[in-house]
Amino acid sequence: MTDFFAQSLQAFQERMRTPWIGSILIAFLLWNWQPLLFLVASDTALLTRFTYFKIHTDWRSLLACPIATGFFFAAAKPWISLGMDWLGAWAIHRSRLRADRLAEDRRSKRLDLQAKSLKEEDEIENEVIDQAIERRKKLTKRS
Repeated sequence: MTDFFAQSLQAFQERMRTPWIGSILIAFLLWNWQPLLFLVASDTALLTRFTYFKIHTDWRSLLACPIATGFFFAAAKPWISLGMDWLGAWAIHRSRLRADRLAEDRRSKRLDLQAKSLKEEDEIENEVIDQAIERRKKLTKRS
């Protein structure tokens, strides 16, 4: 008996992996979630739950709309996946561009600081040289 249930469960799982059946089942649940929830989770009498389910469902919500929606979603799923892949690639590309810009800004600021530091060192060296030349002129004038 447990083999029968295990095999049934395995067969159900294999069928659910196909995009068509899975899409139709998801569409069925989306179209009929309120009557199904009331049927399963309500504390009212069983006859009342079945009556509610019968009143709020018909052949369109039980058969036509879920099948049409499921087929549409299954057919559109590759295009949706392609769009999501494109959006992901675009986001990664934008993120990398931003990281490259930030790295370039950091590199530019570091080079600017190095240039400023070198310029200040050159100015200090020039001042020292100018002071040494002035001292030498003063010494040569005294002699």
